[in-house]
Amino acid sequence: MRQMVLSLAPASSPTFENFVPGRNAELVSVLSALSAGERRERFVYIWGVTGCGKTHLLRAVNSVLSHQGVTAVMLSAPGDVPPESQVDVVLADDVDQWNAQGQQRLFNTYNAQRDEGGVLIAAGPVPPARLDLRHDLVTRLGWGLVYQVHTLTDEEKTAAMTEHARSRGFDLNREVIDYLLTRQTRDLPGLLAILDALDSYSLENKRAVTIPLVRELLSGPARQR
Repeated sequence: MRQMVLSLAPASSPTFENFVPGRNAELVSVLSALSAGERRERFVYIWGVTGCGKTHLLRAVNSVLSHQGVTAVMLSAPGDVPPESQVDVVLADDVDQWNAQGQQRLFNTYNAQRDEGGVLIAAGPVPPARLDLRHDLVTRLGWGLVYQVHTLTDEEKTAAMTEHARSRGFDLNREVIDYLLTRQTRDLPGLLAILDALDSYSLENKRAVTIPLVRELLSGPARQR
């Protein structure tokens, strides 16, 4: 049912503007400046639990670079492998899932970016030293800047959900927020997708967003018309 709900409203394209920083303000500032060519850092590794926003940030960097005409490639294990030739920026997600061949290619890519003046930004679930990857690759991932992507507190999620609902033109009371925080996905993108679905569902049924409406949407066999 949750998958059906999330499909009701397509997710917004990840940008720095729609990323709620919380305790990650310094990291967002670094990545924004790097994307704009305003910083000298060339290697960054970010880590954190699932749903904290790592992939969002990588895609935000990729979006800025694409608008600038910078050659960049976004890679996500295990299906993608690093490019054979050097590019301006390589964005490598889920590095913990890369197989032996992918790790060798990523190791070579790191060296190529270093030698040719390129940039590599990688992401994983744990700090570099705790990655179960080949030692030489782990060492290189830890050479640059390393940032933890902190999850939002419930207060920060509440503020983000309230603002998101306001931007869509409906009021979200605290009871509904608490209900979603205690019974649904804890990651902010998932929560905001549910709010988008709730907005559409409430408009279709001409009803306010209340806990009964939330229950109906999340557990009902089909949407009412």
